Amino acid sequence: MKLSKTLLSLSCLLVVTIAACAMKSKYPITDHFDGKKFYHAGLESDHSLWSVFKWAVSRPDLNFPEWLENKFKPQLPQKLEEKKVAATFINHSTFLLQTKNFNFLTDPIWSKRTSPVSFLGPKRFRDPGMKIEELPPIHFVVLSHNHYDHFDLQTIKDLHQKFKPVFIMALGNSKLIADIKDIQVVELDWWQSHTVPNNGSKAKITLVPAQHWSARGLTDQREALWGGYVIESDSAKIYFAGDTGYNEGIFTTIADTFKEPDLALLPIGAYEPRWFMKNNHINPEESVQIHLTLKPKISVAMHYGAFRLSDEDFGQPEKDLATAKKNSRVENFVTLEVGETKVF
Repeated sequence: MKLSKTLLSLSCLLVVTIAACAMKSKYPITDHFDGKKFYHAGLESDHSLWSVFKWAVSRPDLNFPEWLENKFKPQLPQKLEEKKVAATFINHSTFLLQTKNFNFLTDPIWSKRTSPVSFLGPKRFRDPGMKIEELPPIHFVVLSHNHYDHFDLQTIKDLHQKFKPVFIMALGNSKLIADIKDIQVVELDWWQSHTVPNNGSKAKITLVPAQHWSARGLTDQREALWGGYVIESDSAKIYFAGDTGYNEGIFTTIADTFKEPDLALLPIGAYEPRWFMKNNHINPEESVQIHLTLKPKISVAMHYGAFRLSDEDFGQPEKDLATAKKNSRVENFVTLEVGETKVF
């Protein structure tokens, strides 16, 4: 009887221990992770099902094209000097960025839809600015968060198969591509960095905060982190904002930490209606304010022009950006055509 009680106690202890281990967080608790979910202190960024329904039934008819042909073809440089950056606008938030020793991509999407399924969801109304087969060797890819218009699984698989780059992402996102054999993945927390070597040079990639959220479905909200990136390569400093709402403290801290980047990639689309989008997406006026805070040599607009994701009309982000620039007397904030290459 005594032996039976001892074995029962040990069994109970083992069950409790296993349960405790299962509940133990994979990541340390921080000011933006509570052991289960990532968050912004004092901000509830999730949308309720009611607010999603309210937005869905009130969406206006907009003047979006059925299809647009791209007018520009990439003109990739054969050689770049130190501190020079070539930016080719592929589409949406996808850029091919080139420095003297590195080629890399931001939030690549080549799929026809930003959706978990191939037959439903926002569909592109123009081709990407270049084909994956036309890309130069890609050394690394930065992924800001797991929404479908930024973390496209088929594109990741295609890039891995062709180039075997390092995929750099925020905490909790690597599980989405765990089934891809031999893929190189680095997960980062805010303010953590990873260095990629090539040709005797190094690129330092730092994940920086953004005000946003994450989810691939209805039950995994904020189980993975999100953010922007600062890439320091060949004496050039590039800021890629990812998706973000306006948060003065975040951008002031980034500006103080990384003085006056050479290039900033800032979103200008997916901002209407403001009651629904404000916490998670900046509008062009706020994008100009971030530009003024960061003081980059040049800013380039992104997050528009390929998919209808929100309720501003086709071409409205560019118009609103022009107005915001005029009101703030800003000139060094430009838009590129899809497929256009510029060296900064």
